[in-house]
Amino acid sequence: MRRLVDFFFDRRIIGLTLLFGIAGVALAERMVVTLPMAYFITFAVIAFSVVLTGRIKTSIYFGLAVVALIAFVSYAKIKWMSVAPNIVDIYYFAFNPGTLAFLLDGFLPLVVGVIVLFLGALAALFVFGWYETPSSKSRWRALIAFPLCVALAIAFQPRSFSGVEDLMSFRYITSVFTSMKHLANLRDPIPLLELLDREVASLDGDVETHGVCKQLVSKPDIVVVQAESIVPPEIFYDGEIPKELEGAFNGPDETLRPLKVETFSGGTWITTAGFVSGLPIADLGWLTSYSNFILEGRIRQSLVQYLSDCGYHTVFLSPLHYSFVNEGRFMESIGFETFIDQHDMKAPSTQESDSFYYNNALSVLKEHRQNDDRPVFMFVLTMSAHSPWNYRMEPDRTVAGEPFSTDSEINEYFRRLAISREDLEEFTNQVEALSQPTVVLEFGDHQPGLTLDYWRRREGPAPLANKESGAYMTSFQVQPLKTDLAAPVPSFERLDLQFLGVTLLEIAGIPLTPIQADLRNMRDECMGLFQSCGVEGRLNAHYDCRANQSSCSDARVEHSLSGAHKREYVQAETARVD
Repeated sequence: MRRLVDFFFDRRIIGLTLLFGIAGVALAERMVVTLPMAYFITFAVIAFSVVLTGRIKTSIYFGLAVVALIAFVSYAKIKWMSVAPNIVDIYYFAFNPGTLAFLLDGFLPLVVGVIVLFLGALAALFVFGWYETPSSKSRWRALIAFPLCVALAIAFQPRSFSGVEDLMSFRYITSVFTSMKHLANLRDPIPLLELLDREVASLDGDVETHGVCKQLVSKPDIVVVQAESIVPPEIFYDGEIPKELEGAFNGPDETLRPLKVETFSGGTWITTAGFVSGLPIADLGWLTSYSNFILEGRIRQSLVQYLSDCGYHTVFLSPLHYSFVNEGRFMESIGFETFIDQHDMKAPSTQESDSFYYNNALSVLKEHRQNDDRPVFMFVLTMSAHSPWNYRMEPDRTVAGEPFSTDSEINEYFRRLAISREDLEEFTNQVEALSQPTVVLEFGDHQPGLTLDYWRRREGPAPLANKESGAYMTSFQVQPLKTDLAAPVPSFERLDLQFLGVTLLEIAGIPLTPIQADLRNMRDECMGLFQSCGVEGRLNAHYDCRANQSSCSDARVEHSLSGAHKREYVQAETARVD
């Protein structure tokens, strides 16, 4: 061991290590403008280690290993979530058992890589440190060098960077350190949270609306499928679209309906929160990725809670663990009565085929109908199209038309899209066979990371910095089973996610509260656009409506039924008034 240590302590080897380390920092940082900052961060880490240990040789190896670990974690998070690491991750994600289980199950090689780098850093600190004599002179010099390097790192931070660029740029070293400035903003007011606080007072008038809803006898079951990483190739692909996928996302009326979401490549829970709340979750700013933690207990006017008050049994099926990014607690806080997770379904992994989750959903539906006469609102998350795409899911399953591309990842992604269409069709056929009126809504949560290169070619090097980018587009479709829709499915150039929940209520024939009716009216007035609505003052008017129902443009319960359903509603309303 002593000979090995002497080898690594040789000045020439240390010099080569520093040269390779400097080159590695440049390779990992990827941006020339932030490279000086990355170097001073590296030197600061080394100097800090010297301050603690008094061992300069050991600290060089330890410091470079720590920087490599930071770069590797940054690479992994950006690759799979398209959002750089944030210092707040340590609080929200690092010790969340559901998140850790998800990482171990789906990204084991990356986790192993992080562990190896971490152990390497510890080895440099303890093994080399055992043989190197500490030097008080080195420690005193480091006491001067450390604050100087920190000051220079701060001084060389580009002033032109915005919060979006800080989160989205592929800077594998400086991003996590840049995020430290957010700690100073933890107590800053966030407009979205202020709006939610204002809404509490508006809930008093909702009870009689719920009473009208409960009196409706013919409420259909509602099944919502939030399809992981699903996007029609027509939206992003610039090659020849496989004929097996053409029109495969259009629904019964053969119409592709684009849906704009607020996240890319990751953050499924952000889309879920936007759907159930009708609010722009991205307005949480740099805290958007932590929405499930921050919004728990704050959303009092959710789609789920309303349907629960209308007499629905609300069920959430998650392929992940209950504690994953606080999903279980958040979903229960917005009105889900039953939460079924990976453990409950006895799923072998967090990424099974869609048919696995659909079979579990069918079992829940059948059991419910045997024991409960309430209608069901069921929310199902799928996972088959989730990354990585470097292996063949269901390897023995043959899909018509494959191979779809010479690019192995695109080929596997298209293959999974085709499988998802087959599984969804089988699922809807089985639900229809249960002979209960049901409305099925399917929508994509976000695009997969492999579409980013396509958008860079179309929109420039940083498409994700533009919230109007096509990279935030997915689609939705509606399938009525054993029932007629109470209203036509709207077809706009695009529909923003915030309108999808109220659209579901409208087409399912559920009475709308004044707030929901105002949101529906805004959808039509703004042609499906929420925050970018072209009608001046319309968004603020809706926010005022949410905070005070008396300010809504039409403070009456609204409904869009026809025929027998409409007569039933009128009779229920008359009985309530009498």
